[in-house]
Formats: sequence, C-alpha cells, structure tokens
Amino acid sequence: MVGRTYRFRMRAPKRFAVVEHRKEIDLSLKTSDLLHAEAKGLELEKSLQSMWEARMAGLPNAVIARIAA
Repeated sequence: MVGRTYRFRMRAPKRFAVVEHRKEIDLSLKTSDLLHAEAKGLELEKSLQSMWEARMAGLPNAVIARIAA
C-alpha cells in the first residue's frame, strides 16, 4: 500500500523472460479497500499469466489484447 492505495507486486516467472522484459510487475490497484484490492490482484495475476502464455504460443497482439482484457 502506498498512501491509501493498494498495489499489485509480483515477480515475473523466469519461464516467461522471453516475452516479459520486466523482472517484477508493480502496478496500482487504484483502490483503498482491502477486499477489492485482493479481488483485483487475483484477477490481474490470472490476466498476466494468460497474456504471457499467449505470447509464448506466438498469438497475434490483437488476440492477446482480448485475452488480457
């Protein structure tokens, strides 16, 4: 939490280093509510995993954008 806003932080898995240049993901969850932050964090983690897997599979960016949304 920075100030009153929760943040999402996770280390990028090494197996996705080919498609993810960041070693650590650090994003604002834009909420001060703990329960909402936990739900958004889980959703964000699933979305990142799906996006990385799609990139590894060589899917086009348009498809990846739909997966990550």
